[in-house]
Amino acid sequence: TKYSREGQFQEAESYASLGLQLMQRLNDQRLYLDIIQRLQRVLCYYHSMYELSIALTQKPLLLAEKIKYHLRANGLLYYQAEALFKMGENQAALKLFDTVSNNAVKLGEINDRQWFIKNSLLRKGDLYRELGEFEKAWHVCREAEKLISNEKEDVVNLKLLTSSLFFATGRYDEAVDELKNTIVLAERLKDKQNIIMCYNNLGALYARLTDYDLALAYYRRAQALLSNPNPGTRMMILGNIAEIMAAQNDSVQFESIIAEARSLLRSTYSAYMEALLFSNIGNWYHLAKRYREAIEYHHQADSIAYRNGFLRLALEKRMDRVDCLIALSRFGEARALLAEIEPLARRINDTQGLINVLARVAQLNYLENNFNQAVASSERFLREIETICVRFNNPALLIAYRQKIYDVLKSAVLYEIARQHHEAAFVKLDEAKAYALKSRLLNRQTVVDGEVTNGKPHHSDFVRTGLRAGQLLLDYMITPDTLYVFALDQSGLWLRRKKIDSRALQQTIRAYRDSINQTLRLFQHDNANRAKAHYTGTVALAEKLYQDLLEWPEITARLPQTDLLYIIPDEFLYEVPFSTMIASFSEAQTFLVNHTAVLVSPSASLLPVDDFAGAVPDRRKTLRVLVSADKRFPSAGKFVAKIKELFPLAAELTVQDSVSTKDKVLAQLQKGYQVYIFVGHGQANSQYPDQGYIELSVKTSKAAAAKNIRLTMADLKTINWLGAEMVMLVGCETAGGKLYRGAGISGLQQEFLGLGAKNVLGNLWEVDATYAIPQAQDFLAIWAATWDSPRALQTSQRQTMQTLRESRYYQQLPHPYFWGSAVLLTAVSH
Repeated sequence: TKYSREGQFQEAESYASLGLQLMQRLNDQRLYLDIIQRLQRVLCYYHSMYELSIALTQKPLLLAEKIKYHLRANGLLYYQAEALFKMGENQAALKLFDTVSNNAVKLGEINDRQWFIKNSLLRKGDLYRELGEFEKAWHVCREAEKLISNEKEDVVNLKLLTSSLFFATGRYDEAVDELKNTIVLAERLKDKQNIIMCYNNLGALYARLTDYDLALAYYRRAQALLSNPNPGTRMMILGNIAEIMAAQNDSVQFESIIAEARSLLRSTYSAYMEALLFSNIGNWYHLAKRYREAIEYHHQADSIAYRNGFLRLALEKRMDRVDCLIALSRFGEARALLAEIEPLARRINDTQGLINVLARVAQLNYLENNFNQAVASSERFLREIETICVRFNNPALLIAYRQKIYDVLKSAVLYEIARQHHEAAFVKLDEAKAYALKSRLLNRQTVVDGEVTNGKPHHSDFVRTGLRAGQLLLDYMITPDTLYVFALDQSGLWLRRKKIDSRALQQTIRAYRDSINQTLRLFQHDNANRAKAHYTGTVALAEKLYQDLLEWPEITARLPQTDLLYIIPDEFLYEVPFSTMIASFSEAQTFLVNHTAVLVSPSASLLPVDDFAGAVPDRRKTLRVLVSADKRFPSAGKFVAKIKELFPLAAELTVQDSVSTKDKVLAQLQKGYQVYIFVGHGQANSQYPDQGYIELSVKTSKAAAAKNIRLTMADLKTINWLGAEMVMLVGCETAGGKLYRGAGISGLQQEFLGLGAKNVLGNLWEVDATYAIPQAQDFLAIWAATWDSPRALQTSQRQTMQTLRESRYYQQLPHPYFWGSAVLLTAVSH
């Protein structure tokens, strides 16, 4: 017990083993359970053998419950939850920590009760942070603080949690201060393990900020403090250092990391940990493209794992060897190894492993120019993928899984292209991009023309019949070295491609967005020459993007006759404001929006069609409109008045009470409005999309002043948005979020689509309210008269540009920052 508490696990293990031997002479069940729990901690914290630490305690747990040894039963459960947490089984761990807290009330000693409740709370805080549920994590911190009082060890653990929350939410200065304060406190307590974690976390923070030298210095300080073998912690820190070396392309330092990792093999007593060590070294060589060395270490990891029954790890290592063999063009060896792996994947019922096998078989057929066989193999893995996807009930997990396998899905498209079956390629690309969104819409019983759609991809003829003359659809697909675009108009479907460097293209997009974001600061400094030069540079980048993304002879020939351009982006192209690109028409350069309306959709088969033939009915008097406008925004009051003038049934967001709460606001939103207009601050969260938010201004029936209520994406999911024909998000970065390959940007705008809204207008970057609100007002006036949302956006943007051209303050420059942020995203027809 003494050595275990002090973290001297090797000595603790020796004494616990001796204790078990002596137990054979006694019949003391309680003492036996005490020793088992010490061994459980050793397996978890010293050997990092998490699964074994859980398995070891299953029968002892039953015994503890049988003899009513509640203290030890709860202790065994607590460390099982710890092992689950370290294995990344967050939901299972969270549930078990709740059980531990609830069971604690059975304990007689108040100190025992408080220990379990307090430590379970702290770990739940870590779990909520991992899950991106920050409000719950902060609530846990406040609850834990009430229990901790002045116990310094607990204060250290609480500070580690709060610092990690600061880090996760981008409050880096506060995270650094908290970590440094924690180090001072931990040093007084001689708490070496937590000092190590503080230095490691500081390294991770500076690595996030790309200050690699400082990150490396902190990682090395953490490494220097490690005194016991503890392979799990050592490999964690070595892995962090390896990532720095990879980012800096430092091959010399890389070799030193390999040497350190090899030295760990000599101090490893666990077969599982030995296999993991070989696996990690193989992964690092793989990362460095040193495939022959990687094969050697992958093979050793596979042998140890297979011999000891760790079959999933063995399968994973064999697949890594296949990838290395393919990279070395040793196709015959790769095919032979795949023939061994497939029965293993079936034997252990590893569906994802089987998908990976079938994907590599298809890849080999493709590389050997057997295109028909490649397609046949891809059909097999697509069927297996479908069996996995239909099991997902959580949309976020489905999106994450589709991102994980997106390269595999796109490979199926490439194989169809290789054999010139462009129609089949178009259908498979649409399915790869839109599966997650269509699944969400179907789950909400989205009805089109009275029937629930089947969610399957559509033939291009189905999409083409919805296109009118003057409409052109461009569906993009990006690979590391090629840009593909499927173009569709009334004449039919055609495919074009060009060689690219996808990283260079992404850098151009980022440079363009960065240049746009600097605009307001330059004008605020009132430097005319710099502002003019900045505009010229921004326009040059916009022209470069047009050349990269639209300049094919067949497309540029059609654009002059195009009045509505449908864009279906791929990967990082969701971050491109297409309407702001500089195009050349009749030798004159102009922004694309001056010639055509642009509408973005995540799927070709979910494009809207024109619903009204002939005269457009006037629905302004019947539409139910809800508006919330933050009065701190300039002209917000006039904007609300204009909306009420346009739509007689428009109402401001109001709760019938003196106090507005989130629940009351959500209840008001649930009342079946058809148009929602939210003018307020919004913020995307690129790491945890569910924590993106908008601030709504809420009036109360008994108070003069309005109150701002913050709603996250998680809150919005509780509302039924199927009746929403238009959601307008007039605020900052409401079209931003986390970019998922194969699903687009998961953020506020995409979320409203997934919840059933038909059209969502958001902003790609922070917007000056002076221009955002008048543009939104123009948009609504045009939309109310025409019900044509793409052209309403186009016209309102052009009107803003005209205002800028007449402004002496803005030097008559129609800078995209002021008008180009608005993006209209649509997914289903009326």
